[in-house]
Amino acid sequence: MEDIELFNIKLCWGNFGFEFVHSPSVGNSGGILCIWDPRLFRKLNSTISDYFVIIQGEWAPNGKKLIIISVYAPQELREKKMLWDYLILVLKSWNGDVIIMGDFNEVRTQDERHGSIFNAHGADAFNLFISSAGLEEVPLDGCKFTWCHKSGSKMSKLDRFLISEGLLNSCPNISSITLDRYLSDHRPILMRESHHDYGPSPFRFFHYWFELEGFDTFVKQTWNDAQVTDSNAISMFMKKMKYLKEKIRMWVKANKENSKSHKQCLQEELSKIDLLLDKGEGSSTLISKRMEILKSIQDFVKLDTMKLAQKAKIKWAIERDKNLKYYHGVLNKKRNQLAIHSILVEGRWIESPILVKDEFLSYFASRFNKPPDYRLHIDLDFPNKLSLEQQMVLEIEVTREEIKKAVWDCGVDKSPGPDGFTFGFYRRYWTFLENDVVEAVLYFFNHGQFPKGSNSSFITLIPKTQEAKMMKDFRPITLIGSLYKIIAKILANRLVVVLEDLVSDVQSAFVAKRQILDGPFILNELFQWCKMKKKHTMIFKVDFEKAYDSVRWDYLDDVLKRFGFGEKWCGWIQNCLLSSKGSVIVNGSPTKEFQFHRGLKQGDPLSPFLFLLIMESLHISMQRVVDAGLFRGIQVGSSLQVSHLFYADDAVFMGHWSEANIDTILRVLDCFYHASGLRINMLKSKLMGISVSSDKVDQAAKKIGCAILQVPFSYLGSKVGCLMSRIQSWSEIVNNILTRLSKWKLKTLSIGGRLTLLKSVLGSLPIYHMSLFKVPAKVLLNMESIRCHFFNGIEHNGKKPIWVKWNKVLASKEKGGLGVSSFYALNRALLFKWVWRFCTQQSALWTKIIKGIHGEDGKIGKHVRSHHPSLWLDIVKEVQHIQRQGTDLMGFIHRKMGNGVDIRFWEDKWRGDNTFQSDFPRMYALETQKNISVALKLSHDDLLCSFRRAPRAGAEELQYIQLVKIMEGITLFDSKDRWRWSLEGCGEFTVASVRNLLDANSLPVVSSKTRWIKAVPIKVNIHAWKVKLDILPTRLNISKRGMDIESILCPLCEKNVESSSHIFFTCPISREIFRKVLLWWEIDVVMVSSYDEWLEWLLSIRLHSKHKELFEGVCYVLWWYIWNFRNKSIFGSACPSKALIFEEVVYVSSTPMPELLEDDDTLETNVESPKELWDSLESKYMADDASKESLRVQESDKGKGKEVVRPSMNMMEEGGKNINNKQNKGKKHDFKDNSGLVETRRITQVLAIRERGLRTIPKAKVDAIAWWNDSRATTHVCKDRCWSKTYEQVEDGSVLYMGDDHFAPIHGKGSVVLEFRFCCYNNGMFMLNFNKVPDSSSVYTSSSVVNFSLWHARLGYVHYKC
Repeated sequence: MEDIELFNIKLCWGNFGFEFVHSPSVGNSGGILCIWDPRLFRKLNSTISDYFVIIQGEWAPNGKKLIIISVYAPQELREKKMLWDYLILVLKSWNGDVIIMGDFNEVRTQDERHGSIFNAHGADAFNLFISSAGLEEVPLDGCKFTWCHKSGSKMSKLDRFLISEGLLNSCPNISSITLDRYLSDHRPILMRESHHDYGPSPFRFFHYWFELEGFDTFVKQTWNDAQVTDSNAISMFMKKMKYLKEKIRMWVKANKENSKSHKQCLQEELSKIDLLLDKGEGSSTLISKRMEILKSIQDFVKLDTMKLAQKAKIKWAIERDKNLKYYHGVLNKKRNQLAIHSILVEGRWIESPILVKDEFLSYFASRFNKPPDYRLHIDLDFPNKLSLEQQMVLEIEVTREEIKKAVWDCGVDKSPGPDGFTFGFYRRYWTFLENDVVEAVLYFFNHGQFPKGSNSSFITLIPKTQEAKMMKDFRPITLIGSLYKIIAKILANRLVVVLEDLVSDVQSAFVAKRQILDGPFILNELFQWCKMKKKHTMIFKVDFEKAYDSVRWDYLDDVLKRFGFGEKWCGWIQNCLLSSKGSVIVNGSPTKEFQFHRGLKQGDPLSPFLFLLIMESLHISMQRVVDAGLFRGIQVGSSLQVSHLFYADDAVFMGHWSEANIDTILRVLDCFYHASGLRINMLKSKLMGISVSSDKVDQAAKKIGCAILQVPFSYLGSKVGCLMSRIQSWSEIVNNILTRLSKWKLKTLSIGGRLTLLKSVLGSLPIYHMSLFKVPAKVLLNMESIRCHFFNGIEHNGKKPIWVKWNKVLASKEKGGLGVSSFYALNRALLFKWVWRFCTQQSALWTKIIKGIHGEDGKIGKHVRSHHPSLWLDIVKEVQHIQRQGTDLMGFIHRKMGNGVDIRFWEDKWRGDNTFQSDFPRMYALETQKNISVALKLSHDDLLCSFRRAPRAGAEELQYIQLVKIMEGITLFDSKDRWRWSLEGCGEFTVASVRNLLDANSLPVVSSKTRWIKAVPIKVNIHAWKVKLDILPTRLNISKRGMDIESILCPLCEKNVESSSHIFFTCPISREIFRKVLLWWEIDVVMVSSYDEWLEWLLSIRLHSKHKELFEGVCYVLWWYIWNFRNKSIFGSACPSKALIFEEVVYVSSTPMPELLEDDDTLETNVESPKELWDSLESKYMADDASKESLRVQESDKGKGKEVVRPSMNMMEEGGKNINNKQNKGKKHDFKDNSGLVETRRITQVLAIRERGLRTIPKAKVDAIAWWNDSRATTHVCKDRCWSKTYEQVEDGSVLYMGDDHFAPIHGKGSVVLEFRFCCYNNGMFMLNFNKVPDSSSVYTSSSVVNFSLWHARLGYVHYKC
């Protein structure tokens, strides 16, 4: 296609209403033609090349910027890499949505090629290009391959659509499909956005409803009003839940409509106020009203964010950014990945929603149908059985505490089942749900059955591959109902207690003290050892076909009875299975229900443990074969033979290479299939030979019909047989990190969100591999570089300047850093955990194998020269290397004395920091039993019994006297000896302790301890940290780096050089706003000129520690907004308003942060009336409403005060009486008495009262605090720091003394009123509490004496109710 005629394009398009750009053909390669409708897309620019056409423009319907790139990639890898690099440069300079499409002449995975050679280097380069450019591939429906050779022997997926993450997130229904090909060897592909109605979605409870006003009261009232009667407690509970569900639907719908209109009104009112402010017609009243509107709008945004976070499965603690755009993006991306646009059934594509749902229903109904009646039966004894005592414990009556524990163990916001209720709902309303839940659960355990329809579940479909096309490509995960989940959790909690006594050590799943990495560790060690010893070994990696779904229930019942489970327990399990029904969720809508007849549901808390018992029966069968000599495993040492490893349904068999061994395995597995229903999938099972010719392996694999296992291979997600000391071996892991750090996340997350993502998510990505392998130094540097760029908001390999040295970020907060911690310390700490486990878990299978290969001591502490790869020896050598650098990790491992049986007297550290062997070498030389235990040594009359002779005078006698003196007073206990880790006070080993120690020894000291305020956002704390270290890009710092700038003067005042000290402390604008903040907090105005001066002043002011921390947070917010104002002044299109900086600081400082509310129950509320105050707090501090018989305080309130949060913005009415009964008319009157108190009389309705400069007055005592009742108010509550008990509601005319634990009536006085009196002391403020009886001169306080040395220093709240 050297040139193209307009008429030919018209034939393709259908009319002349188009624009086009084309690239001519080159040689035998075709050209590129791009056509578009100018009504939908407006071209702004285009670039034409031999390999691509780039069109930049706007999408007319929404005005978004869009770049479309049509690619016809070259064949040569070198030229393709040049093309990828060029496109990345183009995309980095583009700020908008991206679509790249065409023939890329490259595949991403080996599965995308058939009949031709897969080039791994080309695929890696292509995948790196996609991740670096922040692109996502559009799912492709239809045929798997887009190119086919004319012979039909070679096929590849070369054509695809790549779009930016932002576009995918805004259009989650985008998909592509292959079309029929005619003359070309390529199939056309079509990208589309399709919307299909799959039916109604089931009810789902959202936690943001908790925040809606009146919702808690509505739920409680609705539950209590439900008029349901049924003799079956389970049926009655299910009916009440259904009734509540319908009522909630209606209530939420009405609330949503009201909220929408209210939010719209607020936005319109805010716009009007902003117009007045822009005209200079503002006032303090108008500004206060604007702040109230902003807070109301922020409340709506908070609710939307909570809803999206729950849908996207993101927790506050992970992202911390509360970024709606981010949550929308994550949610839409997940929807796109999980959406089912069409399926392939018997060679035809089905897209109709009704037909798609019917096909899935039919498929899974047949998958879980009734198995054939014929099966093999177990005819062998199980070596491990339950004792009678264990049987009784399993079947003992269920208690309320056990039921509540099960509810609390189920997680708060897991995806709900058919009832739609999460366990966050149960926890929230447990006070009135408890009785109904308990009765329903006890009904099951007493009667052993579920009524019809009460054990339903949803089957949600998770794609196994990126482009799942057939029904077998989806993994079914069951979402079970909440009531069944409680019952299943109780059964699982009981079963897990006895599981360790039943399951052998070859299984490493779901058993205490066993880990998933034990299997890969053993397999790596055995593989390398057999390879070094040139042992003819076979490894057979078995794949069970739909393992969980295929288990026969009658076989499970046989297994349970063989293990000694009682009839009642077996009946409970069988009824849980027999009563289960399910429906398939397809694109959010359920199909009809079908009955389960086999299988264990993935998602059921019981299923993993029951499946372990099924696999244990296979282990018992295999062990009988080994014991009978019919199968030869790998002989390790003299007494250990390893033949198989299990982790749930992942099974690996290993042993001597022989046809007899292979035949034996197949026979055992065939018998197991006919008994249990678990069939081997030979197409996915793989065979390997070590030191065996490839011809023999090929012949054996063909004979049994399996694939060949190539080195390196993956087992449980970890690599086996790979030399992980090579940098190339870590490329996949590094690429995974790069993929998670996409360009889109870089733009949508603030620096606070990026820091949290680094610490909580990215820090855990490589942990799995770091726990097994020592990471090379260059790989560690590369991964740290990736994290550094992401933290600083720079794309990987970007050239922007980095203002923060990464070591400063890695350093702990104690050393002045941000506490991210290094990958080096993490890797070495995880490796050292194996050493700790080697010492403490002597009976573990992996420990026995290490001892069998490397000796009883595992060569710990010895000089190691390994001539073959070994994970264990790499760990031992690294521990020695760390010791040579000055950190002796082995020195922190000690023995804790028990009965002394397992502690070696001379060679273990059990008395002091050294062994007796090193402290008393001459005594050790006299010892005839070098390995004698402490118990045996102390059982003798004296220490000389096992010596070959008595110590001689001189050094020997001196050492003996010292040893005898040390041994005085030692007693043995009737308990086992155990190991102790001295870095932790509890004595238990933690990876964090080693990690912190290594970081402390390797990372630099940045400055003094980092100051961190939980009450402000993370990004604000980071900014304050940068202010402290002077690492912000101020004009002075930029000039110091040698960069040319027009001026180094401050852009705000244009008078002084812009440094950190100037912009935040000495600039006139900063000083004026800081002065307003000090007046707001009623602190004497001071001027500081640097961070150090500010910190010295802050530490010297007399504020309560909690309030000082909050004030420091306000300063941090101030610096944040000053810096934002500065940046907007320089780079913004419009000049921001200086007057709004202080208002923004006040607004943000007055808005509760999630971090603060997690630690403190304090509310910040300014209200118009006492009734509003009560209504806003009643649900927070009362367990129930005022009609409840008792008033409760949360357990967390014990022993700690709920401090006030911030100074009130309400203006306090001045006036009233002073201490000498003189009148203050119209103004505040201050005076001093001889105690140094300055009294200020005020009347206020403010909730939060700030305390300043509180100091304990000698002889002052707060012994009680009261509840008051008077004629004007129903209840007054004064919440004290030490309030920790539950009291019955008091009668009118009574005072409840919290400290004295009794009720004291006010004789003859009727009721009392509460009067406030504020007193200042040393520039501080506290509150005196007086109870004044109306029409009387008598005054009552919480003590019997009224004087100025008695005051209540921790008054947190005063609740009114009119």
